[in-house]
Amino acid sequence: MPARVRSHRVAVPGASIQFANTTAELVNLSPTGALIRMNFELRKGGEWPLVLELDGPDGPQQVWLHGRVVRCRRHDGSFVLALSFVSPNAEAQAVLGQICSQPAAEPAKEKRPRPLPWKLPTFSFERLLRAHWAATRQCPECHSGDISKERRHSYSCFQCGCRFSGYRIGKMRISL
Repeated sequence: MPARVRSHRVAVPGASIQFANTTAELVNLSPTGALIRMNFELRKGGEWPLVLELDGPDGPQQVWLHGRVVRCRRHDGSFVLALSFVSPNAEAQAVLGQICSQPAAEPAKEKRPRPLPWKLPTFSFERLLRAHWAATRQCPECHSGDISKERRHSYSCFQCGCRFSGYRIGKMRISL
């Protein structure tokens, strides 16, 4: 089975997208689609007219397209939608190709600090008191999902620095 090649994505500063009678924030863009952030949810599979508004060297530029909603997920109080462009014309493809082929400035890589190295003893009453059950992997102290796996059944939280053990029973996850 041949591997699918993913198109190169670029962040376009100063660009916005007119989508479903509202202006949405353009997160990133590729020749085949876009990732946008907006305040309401749209169903997967819906097709909508789009106007991509770009700041070019010759002034503002508009690209008219049709987009299909591929994915819609809630994120930080808004919705992030993945769109695929539906049969863009040759002019739109040329503009998208030109934008996506420009080298983007590499942002400074932010290295996340290691969590503090504190952990409760393996078998203790305090550890059982803080047990947390959830459908997703979460910290038992602050209930954050911002965690990293260190080794088998051993995790650490980037928010509070807690180190904990995690197990899965069926569809539920237990954090101790």
